[in-house]
Amino acid sequence: MSIFFRCLSGPLLPCFASVALAVLTLGIPARAQEVSVWGSDAFGQISQAPRRTAYTAIAAGSSQGYALRTDGSIAAWGWDSDSQVSNTPTGTGFLAIAGGYGHAYAIRADGSIAAWGDNSYGVVSNTPAGTDFVALASSWQFTLALRTNGSIEAWGWNYAGSVLDAPTETGFTAIAAGQRHGYALRADGSIVAWGYDAQGQVSNTPSGTGFLAIAAGRDHGLALRADGSIAAWGDDTDGQVSNVPSGTGFTAIAANGENGYALRADGSIAAWGNDAFGQVSGAPSGGGNVAIAAGLVHGYALRSSGSLAAWGSDQDDQVSDTPAADSRFTAIASGYEFGCAVREDGSIAAWGDDSFGVVSNRPAGTDFVSVAAGFAHAYALRSDGSIAAWGANFYGEVSQAPTGVFFEVAAVGSMGLAIRFDSTIAAWGDDTFLQVSGAPTGPGFSAVAVSYLNAYALRSDGSIAAWGDDPLGILPTVPADTGFTAIAAGLYVGLALRPDGSIAVWGADAYGQISTAPTGTGFVAIAADEAHCFALHGDGSIVAWGADFHGQVSQAPTGSDFVAISAGPLHGCALRADGSVLNWGSLNTSLGKPDVVALAAGFDHAFALRSDGSISAWGNDSSGQVSNAPSGIGFTAIASGGEHGYALRADGSIAAWGLNAGGAVSSTPTGTGFLAVAAGDYFGCAIAADGSIAAWGEDVFNQVSGVPAGTGFTAIDAGYAHGCALRADGSIATWGDDSAGQVSNVPAGTGFTAVAASADSCYALRPDGSIAAWGGDAAGQVSGTPTGTGFTAICAGDSHAYALRANGTIAAWGDDSLGQVSTVPNGCFDAIAAGAAFGVALPRRAADSNSWVIPGCPGGYHAFGGPVMFVTNSQNSADVTISGWNLAGTPLCGLLIGQSTTPIPLSLIGSTVPNSALCVNPWVTIPCTGPGNLGVFVLPVDHSPDLCGQTFDLQWIDYAGTGMDFGTSAAMRLTVGF
Repeated sequence: MSIFFRCLSGPLLPCFASVALAVLTLGIPARAQEVSVWGSDAFGQISQAPRRTAYTAIAAGSSQGYALRTDGSIAAWGWDSDSQVSNTPTGTGFLAIAGGYGHAYAIRADGSIAAWGDNSYGVVSNTPAGTDFVALASSWQFTLALRTNGSIEAWGWNYAGSVLDAPTETGFTAIAAGQRHGYALRADGSIVAWGYDAQGQVSNTPSGTGFLAIAAGRDHGLALRADGSIAAWGDDTDGQVSNVPSGTGFTAIAANGENGYALRADGSIAAWGNDAFGQVSGAPSGGGNVAIAAGLVHGYALRSSGSLAAWGSDQDDQVSDTPAADSRFTAIASGYEFGCAVREDGSIAAWGDDSFGVVSNRPAGTDFVSVAAGFAHAYALRSDGSIAAWGANFYGEVSQAPTGVFFEVAAVGSMGLAIRFDSTIAAWGDDTFLQVSGAPTGPGFSAVAVSYLNAYALRSDGSIAAWGDDPLGILPTVPADTGFTAIAAGLYVGLALRPDGSIAVWGADAYGQISTAPTGTGFVAIAADEAHCFALHGDGSIVAWGADFHGQVSQAPTGSDFVAISAGPLHGCALRADGSVLNWGSLNTSLGKPDVVALAAGFDHAFALRSDGSISAWGNDSSGQVSNAPSGIGFTAIASGGEHGYALRADGSIAAWGLNAGGAVSSTPTGTGFLAVAAGDYFGCAIAADGSIAAWGEDVFNQVSGVPAGTGFTAIDAGYAHGCALRADGSIATWGDDSAGQVSNVPAGTGFTAVAASADSCYALRPDGSIAAWGGDAAGQVSGTPTGTGFTAICAGDSHAYALRANGTIAAWGDDSLGQVSTVPNGCFDAIAAGAAFGVALPRRAADSNSWVIPGCPGGYHAFGGPVMFVTNSQNSADVTISGWNLAGTPLCGLLIGQSTTPIPLSLIGSTVPNSALCVNPWVTIPCTGPGNLGVFVLPVDHSPDLCGQTFDLQWIDYAGTGMDFGTSAAMRLTVGF
């Protein structure tokens, strides 16, 4: 025991165990994407679609973790002794990841390998060249890589032949690495083993074929059979072999030092072996997991939502620092009357006063990592270390921004400071008070902070350098201590953070910025501007003190969910753990998480409108329809033509960009008050504030000059060269090109609720949800229109169309030459849009945090109403499995299910409830088999009527001694989706 404990008293050492981790399966679905896209991808209109921040693969090192994001970038956290975290490569497009003891690898899009971290035995420097690698496995000090031809490369320490004895044949399909031994899986499912064999980890490898997967622990091995059962062999000191779970139905395996994990078909995890750090008992219960990874004494799981679960030892924060999957903004900065933030996709949002273009001219791109804001200018640091500058340029604060590679940038007033990678300082802009020319020379600096008159820099020993103007004698009061970890500068105050989280304050005290500063320890971040200060405590709360003329102190938010703070001259800004931004004081524009709320699509590109009013664009950019999409927030609607776009601002003015053929962009009307906008191929149209129609651009078919007169129009859409609009009484007006009867054959009558136009046809939605269609029918885009009622939205591409049913599913018809019809995704959606030959849809979201959409509805929103149940959907049937377990301190006995709408019959199988109608009013009780045991029930669903989107109310029954207590548990809601 004493030897074991010593091994774990510092960073985890190899005397305890090695880590054996193959790269995770490629192609794990990114189920938390913001939009679903299908059809033609000729210009990236599918592959470049914006996604919610989610993870698609995970890997674990000895005491660190790695996760692959949907854009192919890598998140890393945990033990960083050899820069195995901090040197993780930036950029996107990585396909796979693997972690070793103190090093890691990633496979690039071109098939080459990136390696970083501890280079003992050449595990990094000897990484093989080439662009044909598809998988990796790494252990303590040796690594395996699999090429496309199935051959194996091995490098690192050759203990017991772990490197040189690797098989030389081709045709292998998988690899695994233990501490000193390796495994390879042939195409026929047989296993080859080599290396150290003291515990039979090589000689006892099972013979035969048909194995599907392999995994290696320190001195043991696992293999997955075709029937889903698990074989185990080798060292059994902690039951890692004898305690392997029996039965079939397992789909994936992972092994670490003395442990094993297996994933069941329902997404639940089995764990066994050594449990000294909770690496077994801490494994998450319930289902919904799609991948597993094993570290030295910790584990990770990837959930179907794209989020990560972590458990086991947290000695190096490899568990607690596991990143969240749904945070939206990652960095913030405050200027005079504006703010800016970095989204998790690396793009920049800006808001507030735009007098100098600091909001509208913010740089495009998705490679930014941090921001800094001055009086009327801002800087953003890219992942390659370069600086983007924009806004006011009074003293060269923008034009003089330096080139090179930097790791920190700061801004205030009309100047900027940055630290180069060689730890020297760059200063530029306003030098009125020598705040530029007085900057210290030489290397050794790690952080900078600047006020309007003076500046500070933190040296590598934690001491502070100060320079600039000093009318109030502030600079001599800068503390001479060493060991400070962060600095902040206001106009009349300076702050520094000590290692214990206490704050040193100096400067003037006219507004209590010194005398009312918080005492105590545990603070993790500081910010200051002019004469007010903020500090972020480790518990997530904010303390504010100093001048309060604009509420920058008294309005500071309460709560304990903040992760970053920033100070403007008259306001404050904070970033919450959920990725939303809160401002207070003189600037109170706050941003929620920018989820997609509307879609539009053109020939080969698409637009998405986010909830913060910003626009994302992707796909073909031949005419600037993507790169020239307007920046900023506050947009309320979007529309897309063939190669151009329109966006409606909050004041009703129209932004236009892209191809200007026929004046479709340059002729866009000025002014405000427009209510709706639509885009044709080379023209645009909009509904003015009085309900009249304005049109502009190409007029070959009178699509501009022929707009109907009058007011009272409420909706509008445009095809190739024709338009259609809806009047307040629900009647339809059409104009422009009539070559296929799209104008002359318009249906009569009133009461229509929506219109849509394709290249040469039109569609309208009746009050009962049925669809009227007319015009060109060369590809069945009219004759193929679905019958029936209950449709809620329609949209049209070139020669195909989509309609959204009330249950959220999509009907598609017309041209399918590029899969724009046949590849429509299953599931429930909230919004749809059609490009020329592709479609875009927004997956359905739950209405409130107490709702749960079953994962069988792709893209569904998953939200626990409480940690007492898990709901999943069989991938191959319409069955819904509801399983429950005991919540600590609250034994659960049963479940009440009641339908909140019209009763729909459901049959219950495998329980004591008779096979009869379930969910009849008002409630039906599923009994328990004993205290704390709910059991598992499967509810096959009758699809007539369709249940997608139907809502049910659920309530747990508490077990109270000899009876059941129906009054102490809160109801929760389940929204069914398939």
